[in-house]
Order: sequence, then C-alpha cells, then structure tokens
Amino acid sequence: MLSRTFKFLLIILIIFSGVLSAQSYRFGNDWDDWDDDVFDWYGDSRPMIEVNYGLGKLSHKGFADGRFADIGSIELKLGYSEIDTHYEDYLIELDSRYIFGSRISDVLRSDYTPEDFQYTSELYRFGFGKREGYGYKFGPVSLIPYTQGALTWSKFNSLKRNQALPAGFTELNSVQPVADRYGNAFRFGSLAEAGVMLQAANMIGFNVSYEGSVMYPRLLVWKWMGSVILEHAGYAAIGEFVEEIMDRVPAAGPVMNVLLRGGFQYAFFQLRKDKMNWPFDTESPLTYEQVKFSVTLTF
Repeated sequence: MLSRTFKFLLIILIIFSGVLSAQSYRFGNDWDDWDDDVFDWYGDSRPMIEVNYGLGKLSHKGFADGRFADIGSIELKLGYSEIDTHYEDYLIELDSRYIFGSRISDVLRSDYTPEDFQYTSELYRFGFGKREGYGYKFGPVSLIPYTQGALTWSKFNSLKRNQALPAGFTELNSVQPVADRYGNAFRFGSLAEAGVMLQAANMIGFNVSYEGSVMYPRLLVWKWMGSVILEHAGYAAIGEFVEEIMDRVPAAGPVMNVLLRGGFQYAFFQLRKDKMNWPFDTESPLTYEQVKFSVTLTF
C-alpha cells in the first residue's frame, strides 16, 4: 500500500505537470521560457480579489433528485491575474491563478425551506485553481468568456435529515451511509467551471458562470491519475485546435475556446457522476452543480 507521503508527492507531480502543460500552449510561450512561467507564479500579473455567490444542488447518482436540499454558496478568491493582447488589438488573453475558500449550505438560500425529510448540508472547502480564456476589448470594456479548473479539499460540518422519520416509517434507501462515508475528514475533489466576465476599466469585473464539482469519498491514486491525464490531454488538444482557429479567424477564437473547452469539461463531469475516476470502474461520488455570480477586483 502506498504511503500517504508518496500519494501526496504524486498529487503534486500531477498538479505541476498540468500547470506546465497549460503554460506550454499559451500564445507567445515556448519551451525556452517555460521555467519563467511555471516558477514565477505571479510574474507581471496584478493582485485579484473575487467574491462569489452561488445557487445549486448537491446530488449523488444513487439517489433521486430532490433527496438533498438545494444549496447556496459564498466564496472568496485571492490570486493574481494577467491580461495580454494577441493577434489583433481587440483580442485579449486572460490568465489567472488563485486560492479560495467556500461555505456551501442550504441556509445560504435566504428564501428556501427544506422539504420534509430532505437532507440538509453544510460544507466548507478550500483549494487552488487556474482560469483562462480569450476575449474581446471594446475601449475600456472587455468581454471575456473563460474556463477554469481547481483542486479542492472539503469537509462536511453537517449532512443530516431535515426532520425525524415518523414512528413506524422505514426509509428504503437512506442517505445516511453516504453521509457517514464522507464525514469527519477533509475529502479531496476537483471542479470545472465555464463563464463569462464583463470587465470595466481593466479593474472591476462582473461574472456569471456554471460550476460542476466532484468530491471523492477516497483517493484511488493510480485510477485518479489515469483519469486526470486523459482529461488534461483532451483539454490541451482542444487548446491546440483553438489556436488553429485563431490563426485563421481570430475573432472566432474566444467563443470557440469556451464552447469547446467548456463542453469538454461538462462532458467529463457528467461521466464522473457515475464513475468518479472515469473511465475506470469506481464508485459514484457526491457532486455539486451551481450557477455563480461574482464580482472581481483587479488592482
């Protein structure tokens, strides 16, 4: 059995490889200067603060929709963001890296009351991620479609039934074994997100996005690595394809980038709902889906 330390080192290796792969496909970069991009985490980027509010649902493949109470979320991101001009003066590239912390709970939906016998939840998570995309600049205003991904660590503060079952009533398919499996420890996970940012004066941005996240009940290192390598390979290949599009029709690049990469991320998320380390035969995880509204300040 692999030791915890060795597992951790393998995870760091995958993260490093993903950053390196992403950097190698950026416009204007080549292998001669990859070391400057990877090791200089913020480089010439600007400090970024972002606040998110989300509305969504918690689900598990083994239970019908509606078993878990709908959730709201609040999130804070701190990081660095860079915007460069490419090809044409009206086309820009966004590259951001950040750390974040979130609280996710049904009580954050101010107008929502859980139905009888639904499971309510409260979860805290943290992690780090990367956002990238291409956009259009119209004077002081920019419109930037983007995709992003992150690694997360999450812990349930509670996951419990809204009301006690009536006397004599037996629940045929209880959520409690799932709650017990995830409780009392931080659980590793990942998320993918696609959205659009409207930025004014190169300083304040308003975002709308869709997030799909997976929380693993346990980390199966080799199967997880295989799944991540497959995902990153497909994501990078799409990046190359988008570059070919931008070489020929630059104005189409930003839209095609978010449609193709966002679509690929969504498809992978749907596959992981059934098998957490797709395509390997693994159990179904808990998943979150949210629509998020954000304000981003870049200094």
